[in-house]
Parts: sequence; C-alpha cells; structure tokens
Amino acid sequence: KFTSPANLAMLADLLAIAGTGLLMSTRYPADLAAVKLFALGIVTFSPSPPPLGGLFLIHVGLVLALVLYVPSHVFTAPLVMLDARRRDLERLRVLHDA
Repeated sequence: KFTSPANLAMLADLLAIAGTGLLMSTRYPADLAAVKLFALGIVTFSPSPPPLGGLFLIHVGLVLALVLYVPSHVFTAPLVMLDARRRDLERLRVLHDA
C-alpha cells in the first residue's frame, strides 16, 4: 500500500489551495493593494494588517501548512523507498524459496 494518510492530507491541502485560489480569482477577489502591503510588511518586518476577507487568510494558512509539510515529506521519502525495497527483496526471497 503506497498511499498514506500523510500523502492524502497533502493532496487535500493542494486541492484546497487550488480551490481557494480559484474562488479568489473568480468570485471573491482580494484587494491586491492590501495583499501587496501585507506581503511587503512580512518581508520587511514591519507588519501591516492582513486584507479583509476570510478567504485570503484561509488561502495563506493553507499555503503555510504546505510549506511546513513539504520539507518533512521530502526528507522522509528516502526512508519510505528503503522500506519498499526491503519488502520487495523479502517478497523475492520468499518466492525463490517456495
């Protein structure tokens, strides 16, 4: 079994990011000037209030969750591959002995 709850959570996060991004670009547009001030405030360490609208905050929160999750997922991938290889070798050994 190669799908894990962690992989499904990352897929759900990516789909939610895409969904909120599409909603913001079509139905509920964010104030781009306020978004720019918010982003520049974060980068320059002089925080400004986030733009009004909960959808933008949800979108940014989902992106930040993905940023936190991806490095841990990337660093554990070799361990998962090693475990899969070990299982394949055991399967071949059992089949050969049979």
